[in-house]
Amino acid sequence: MATDMFHQWEATLSQISSNDPSIKWVDAMCFLMGDSGACALAEAMKTNTFVTRINLRLNQIGADGVASIAENLLENKSVLELNLAANGLGDEGAFHVARLLEGNCSLKKLILIRCNISTTGIIAIARSLRRNKSLNWLNIANNNLGENVSGVDEMISTLRINSNLKHLNIDTIHPDTRACIEELCHTNSKIELWNRQFRYLITLQSKMQKAGGLNMILLCPMVWSKFSLVQGCFGVVFELVKEYSLIIISN
Repeated sequence: MATDMFHQWEATLSQISSNDPSIKWVDAMCFLMGDSGACALAEAMKTNTFVTRINLRLNQIGADGVASIAENLLENKSVLELNLAANGLGDEGAFHVARLLEGNCSLKKLILIRCNISTTGIIAIARSLRRNKSLNWLNIANNNLGENVSGVDEMISTLRINSNLKHLNIDTIHPDTRACIEELCHTNSKIELWNRQFRYLITLQSKMQKAGGLNMILLCPMVWSKFSLVQGCFGVVFELVKEYSLIIISN
């Protein structure tokens, strides 16, 4: 961490520790703080009640660092958003995240993009969400799921139980799991699932299920804009009304 950045970070930690009400968002992206920096932040957060968002993207944080953060946030009631993207948490770090999700009742948004988590870690996170009642946004894209479908299957099983999660970016969906998604619309009233590999955008709207009619639309890769889809190569515009209960964009 550069000298100026280090002094700035030290000052910020002091403000956090003193529960300064002016510090509501901790944006420490690319500080390269490592586990020691993450532990220092966790210590500073022990008495804080004003910070609502923490961005720790690209900070070389591993399992030890996230363990400290998870332990602190178990009792924290103010943090609503945590971004741990592009840190080498691995499966051990994912287990700490899972423990956090089991006990925390205030976190709304969690970003775990490119955290070197395999199927084992994703399964642990999925199972923890069966007991979590607060999280409504989870991004676990670009992790090490490969062709193993068990992690995705576990997450889909969780979504049958957890109706609080509204947005899930899992990025890797094996074709064998697609059949489960239509079934999901009958048990989870409203979930948006974005999958970049197959270019999925799935939106489930519960009140449309009662209306009957069309509940699945299969389109080529498109650009999503609220309730319209634009197919760039043909310039075709599809206006999609809210009544559609399931929308799939696939290549």
